[in-house]
Amino acid sequence: MIALYGKHPSKGDFIGGGLPVQAGLEGWLDSALAEARHGLDAAWESVWAAARPLRFWLGPSVWGEACAGVLGPSADKVGRRYPLLIAGFGPDCPPCPVIDPAQDWHGAVEAKLVEMLAGETAELNGFSIACPVALPAGPPEFWAARPGADAKALLEDIALTDHHRACHNRSYWWVAGDDFGHSQVWAGEGLPSGHVLAWFLRGYAENA
Repeated sequence: MIALYGKHPSKGDFIGGGLPVQAGLEGWLDSALAEARHGLDAAWESVWAAARPLRFWLGPSVWGEACAGVLGPSADKVGRRYPLLIAGFGPDCPPCPVIDPAQDWHGAVEAKLVEMLAGETAELNGFSIACPVALPAGPPEFWAARPGADAKALLEDIALTDHHRACHNRSYWWVAGDDFGHSQVWAGEGLPSGHVLAWFLRGYAENA
């Protein structure tokens, strides 16, 4: 499932909806945006207008289902600022980005989002993209054995599965670098604060 949610310049209210994680998303955005707006103070409007799209991936334990996508600064047709985002769930959610850091999926989603923000179209119109297959969840703990005395090799054997399990409570947020700005990333348990969101919005200037 690929879904759309937020505000678009051609519409007077929220568009999209029905996201599996919508309640958690709305609660976090309301809190984080308020904190970011307070921290940025007089710079809020100019920073919001110039901010780059923000890519994300959330483990299944954050909001109850793994999801990934891109959100960009937007506003409705009367100027009320709020993000517009495209997100994928289930088989349309790519693997954790520290396990598979390829940017093809997020790059295609970001291109679609930028296209929508620049035009009048406020619908996905059948947009789809091939998604890498994520590992199955697996048990929260596991045992392993390996012939021989090489403990290093045994630990290397379990690394991928262990990293996959460790991602479940974490989220990853990043912007892709370009000719005008640095790449930035935040990774942590749960969700970033509004202070971190403000750091992304204004671009790299200092550590979050």
